[in-house]
Amino acid sequence: MNWGDSDMTSKTSLFKKGLIISDFKRFWWVSALYALILFFAVPFNLLMQGLRWKDVRNSEFLIRNLSLIANRNGLHELLICIVPVATAVLVFRYLQVERSSSLMHSFPLKRSELFANHSAAGFLLFAIPVVFTSLVLLVMQPMSFLGEYQSLPDVLKWTGMTLLLEALFFSSAVFVGMFTGSSIAQIVFIYILH
Repeated sequence: MNWGDSDMTSKTSLFKKGLIISDFKRFWWVSALYALILFFAVPFNLLMQGLRWKDVRNSEFLIRNLSLIANRNGLHELLICIVPVATAVLVFRYLQVERSSSLMHSFPLKRSELFANHSAAGFLLFAIPVVFTSLVLLVMQPMSFLGEYQSLPDVLKWTGMTLLLEALFFSSAVFVGMFTGSSIAQIVFIYILH
């Protein structure tokens, strides 16, 4: 058998575990802070609202106030606009600092690999707290009165909509960041764009 004629090719992954873990080590605090604020803004807030209005005994009012989608929680909406942009600015900040950029581009990685890995790490940094919060909501349903007013599809719809909007803000922030040379300009232009 001639080893030179073999069709065995080496396949490498676009995602490098070390680079993603490096981003997690540097920016874990963003994800932890977001998870904490999101916990108090969504499940804890719904629980407190339900306890406050439970005496009213008006089921339509409770259903409207305890709905994940119809309930207008200003803090949650503000977080959807701020956290992905801040994550994009932090994760891609190395491009705007000469020493960090030189170091990052000296690795034996293509620019497309660097982009894909930083994008994946940024997405995971804000997606993990949303998934954690939805798991908390699912655990709270059978253990509290929230199960009467929310169902699994409600929680999944909230999770999907939140992740979709955050992914939109994150991807547009990354897009704008590729054209600017300053974090401040990136933040200003992304909100002008939106």
